Amino acid sequence: MRKKSRKAQISFEFIMIFSLIFIMLTGFIYIINQRLTELGGQREQATMKNLVDNIINEIVLASSVNNNYIRRFDLPVKLDGRDYRLSLDSSEITVEVLENGNVVSDYFAVSPVDVKGGFIEDIEVNTVSHCITKSNLDGVRISRNQASIDTNITELGQGEMFDVFVSINCVEDVKSASFTVRYDPAKLILQAAEPIIAADPEYKSLNPLFESYTVIYNYEGTDAINEAIGRFTYGYIGTECVTGSGNLAKLSFEVKDNAELGETYIEFDPTYEENIRLLDCNTDKFTEEDLPDSRNNAEIEITN
Repeated sequence: MRKKSRKAQISFEFIMIFSLIFIMLTGFIYIINQRLTELGGQREQATMKNLVDNIINEIVLASSVNNNYIRRFDLPVKLDGRDYRLSLDSSEITVEVLENGNVVSDYFAVSPVDVKGGFIEDIEVNTVSHCITKSNLDGVRISRNQASIDTNITELGQGEMFDVFVSINCVEDVKSASFTVRYDPAKLILQAAEPIIAADPEYKSLNPLFESYTVIYNYEGTDAINEAIGRFTYGYIGTECVTGSGNLAKLSFEVKDNAELGETYIEFDPTYEENIRLLDCNTDKFTEEDLPDSRNNAEIEITN
């Protein structure tokens, strides 16, 4: 009887000890997993911070140099093996790490300098290369295969003149460019369009992409203007192939005397089949897809 009681006691003690060890081991594994998760999150935050810090360093460097600066830089294909995306809103830079298309972590920082442009949406092996440019006219811009429209004045009165500059950014081996823009003909009159080229002393300081040109395109008639709907198409063939970023043309507008007060803008025509096209020097063919714009139209405020 005593032997059975002794055996039962030993079995009970063994179970208790085993259960205690199991609980301790489970708790230990849980603590380790929690710590590894924390370390993984910290490492991920450090990786995102390092990426944003490198971008901000590029921005600060670009802002400190002279006019007509351009530098290429590559983004990582992935962050710690995961997909990610970058967004830029003036001075605000956000990086988001994705898993199955969902955001699992993010990091946000503010640049000391306002920046135009943005990053390509889908970062892949063949889309990691971006450009950062700086010019006295445009400021600092981050881009990749991007077209943009900017104005030299943001507030105007009725009857006043202003200029709009059309540029393409971070392109390779381009020999010609053409574009179509839209504006509100009830508020604006397009007075003139001129190519911005380095060979013209007047425009040499405006960061021209092309040195000079040979042929100007006129798609919409003699003046390339369709005044009834406020659509304008313009372009030219350069004398040589170019790579980089710069301005293509200057469009001069006048605010109508009877223009309604408030905001108006000039944008790449979203309804036109080919709102901007580039001629590739290597293939001697025009691009089949439009370049993305900068997401910021040339906006002005019409005041008294």
